[in-house]
This record gives sequence, C-alpha cells and structure tokens, in this order.
Amino acid sequence: MRRAAGPPGEPPRLRALPHAPPSDAELIARSVDDPAEFALLFDRHATTVHRYLGRRVGELADDLLSETFLIAFRRPAAYRPEHVQVRPWLLGIATNVVHGHVRTEQRRYRALARAAAESERHGTDPGDSADRLDAQALRGQLAAALAGLEPRDRDALLLLTWGQLGYQAARTALLAEIEGPAPRRSRVPSRKVSLRVGLAAVTAAAAWAAAVVIAAPDGPGTPAESVTLVDFQMPAFPLSLDPEPEGLRPAFDGDGDGARFASYEEPSGRNGFYVSVGDESGEGAEDDAPGYRELASAEVSVDGRDADLVRYSRDWCAGDLGETCERRTFAQLDWERADDQWVRILGHGRYGTADAVIEIGESLVDRPQRATLTAGLAPAGWSLQFFKMGRVLALVNDAYEQQTITVHVPLPEDVPPPGQVRESLMGPVGPQLDVMVQGRPAALVRVDNGPRDRGWFLQGQFEDGTTFTLQVPDAFTQEQVLQFAEQVTYHP
Repeated sequence: MRRAAGPPGEPPRLRALPHAPPSDAELIARSVDDPAEFALLFDRHATTVHRYLGRRVGELADDLLSETFLIAFRRPAAYRPEHVQVRPWLLGIATNVVHGHVRTEQRRYRALARAAAESERHGTDPGDSADRLDAQALRGQLAAALAGLEPRDRDALLLLTWGQLGYQAARTALLAEIEGPAPRRSRVPSRKVSLRVGLAAVTAAAAWAAAVVIAAPDGPGTPAESVTLVDFQMPAFPLSLDPEPEGLRPAFDGDGDGARFASYEEPSGRNGFYVSVGDESGEGAEDDAPGYRELASAEVSVDGRDADLVRYSRDWCAGDLGETCERRTFAQLDWERADDQWVRILGHGRYGTADAVIEIGESLVDRPQRATLTAGLAPAGWSLQFFKMGRVLALVNDAYEQQTITVHVPLPEDVPPPGQVRESLMGPVGPQLDVMVQGRPAALVRVDNGPRDRGWFLQGQFEDGTTFTLQVPDAFTQEQVLQFAEQVTYHP
C-alpha cells in the first residue's frame, strides 16, 4: 500500500498498489465461487510440493501431487489462515497422503541405501542410473535411518529439511487437520503431538547434515554481511532430581517457549525415563502407539498432591531399519506439582513401575539445569527455534523463519575424518579452510549452490574431543562464523 496525499488538513489516505497479485488466502477464498482461481495456487506451489513428494515416494509423486491438490481444492473451508500459511497446509496434506504409501516409501529408502553401498564398492560414472545418483545424493546412512523411523518422526524431520519449513511451520503442518483448524495446543507437550526428532531422527539429522548444507532460501532473510552478534541465553529446565539417579545424565528438549523435557536414559536404552513440565495438563497415555495395551490405572499421591498413574505395554522397535522389536512396559505419572506447574514422568525398564515413577516425582526439586548443548551468541533479531536430545540446536530469524542456524553433535560413526569434510558435502563448495576453534583444529567450508543454497559449514571439536558441526547462512562473515563457534558449549 502507498500513502496518497489528501486535501490540506486531512490525514493521508492509503491507496492500493496497482495490479497487486492476490494472496494465497484470497485465491482459496475466491476458488469457492470461481474454481479457476485455484489454478494460480497450483502454479505457485506445485513445484515445491512435487519436490517434497518425489524425495519421499519417487515415481508416485505425480499421482500424489494430483491427490494433494484435489483434497485442497475440495476442502477450501478447511484452510484457516489464522492457524497456518498455505505452503505448510499443502505440505501437511501431502504428508497425510504419503501415509497411505508408507511401505512404498520405506522400500524406496532401503533400495537407495543398498544402491549407495553398491556405489561405494564399485564407484560411479556418468552413465549411472537415476536411482544410483539419487542414492549418492541421499547418502546410504541417511536413507537407512529414514527407513527405520516411525512415520511421525520421519514426517517431522522431512518437513523441516525437504519441506524447508521452519520449526513452528512444520509443527503446525503436522497438527493441522484436513477437515478443520488445528486443535488447541496443550501447554504440556505430549509425545503424541509435539514435533519430535527422537534418537533415530537425530541420527538421520546428523547424516543429513553431513550430506547437504541447507541455508536460507532466496527471500527477505538477513542480507549478506549484515549480522550483528549479541549475547544469547539458553532456557534452563526448571527442575532437578535430588538425589540424582546413578549412571544417568539428562538431555533436554525445548523450543522458544522454554525447556520442556528432560530425558534420562542409559546408553543401552534399556532403562530410563523422561520428565516434562508445562502450565497445563497434557494428554493421556499414547494409546495410538503400536500394540498399545493398558495394564492398570490408579489415582495416587505425590508429595500430598493427587496424581494419575497409568501402566501400559506397547510394541517397541529399534535399529536403523526397525528390525529389532519387543514389548516394553511403561509407567506414566501426571500431576499438578505446584500451581500452574504440571509434570509428567514416563518410565520404562526398571523405571517402568508405579513405585519408580512416584519415587522420581517425590525427588524433584526447584533447581534449574542448563541445556546440554548451548550457544552463547545469536544474531540480533533471531531467537531459539528448538533444541533436542543434547545433539541438535537451531536458531531462527524472527523476520524470516526459513533462515536458520543449526548446531549438531553427530554420532561418532557419522563424523568424516578432518581432512575429508569438504568431500562429505554435496554440491559446489569452496576450498576447505583449516581454522582454529576452541583451541582445536577445525574445518570451514563455503557452500554456494545459488541463492537458495548458500552458506557456511564448520566441523570442530569441543575441549573433550566431541565433534560438532555448524551450519549458518551466508549472511555471516567468516570471522562471525568462528566467533559464533567459539561460544558453543557442550555439557554431557
């Protein structure tokens, strides 16, 4: 809009710019009476949705693209601009459509993983098949990890990466109902509805980080060399255990609203529990989990306050391809620990009993704990997007959520040798620069695949020898990349 001068003494009037294109929301509203208007919406978003579908289901993408837009066309009233923008809404529909082809998707990832292994044994040449080239792009480890994820974890990860959505947009896409607006969010994040990148998904994210650097798409992001770094404070988890459980160290999950989860797991994964905190009660037990069966429920007391206890069993699969499955028993405890402070404890293994979770609940004290992976600096105008399992930390540009900074602590087996960091990245890259970060040698690489894929990739080490990677957009100077990396800390 422009301001038009009126008669003297009158306030300026707003005049619409001529030929301003209609917004996506306007096109959807118009399509109710004039279906032809929907064609422009298709033109705007079909390429993005098709690319997302193609990476997930291959040759089925054409058919599923038609199905996605047909659903959107038939249900325009389901779109709620106050809840979600159009692109996440369409990708949410596409994700639901993919759910009817889960086996096809898993077979595709496994085939790509096998092809990648074959490629490594025999090498490649310009005559390689399209599937072979796709396998190289995905990298075998990533494909295998994607095949082993539960569908909802895979949805979360791929909406963030292949869908190029920000954290909140991806979460909204997962929560949005095709039949209507997204439900009201519970303030206590439930494992059923929170955007999760669990242990397997973190493995996949680390493999993805080694495969490709995702920088900010072309758009209203921070211009190159315009970053101002300022002090940044990570949120702390508000509770501790006294005494601390022997042999267990917590890893924390959270987002811009604060630290919400503390996970205490043995390295073997056989025994552990998590504690979540919020200002409203959460949902019930995960009764949509595979093989869910309730064993018992009761009202109990925790430090004199009423609490709900549920014990149940469910199928639990592990391994890169989900090939190892067993029955696990869980105990879940929910109560209002203090006014407007709702707590959930979910234990398994030796912590999956009523006595165990009640004992944990009664050992909680009001003593904040810092996040496992932290950043001491952030660009002005950016905020915390999410942090997960002590291995992933992301910051987001508040003015343009597709512009992000990501810190990973990859698994040791996913770390390329220091001299091969450049070779582990896809696409045109600059030379590998040998730099010093936190008193240790590090590798810095400039990646430049055009305006939609441009930035920096750094691989360094903490004082204890743990490797971390850093991905930042090209708005950073080389000096600012190093300055930011110096202020990343790790407290396992």
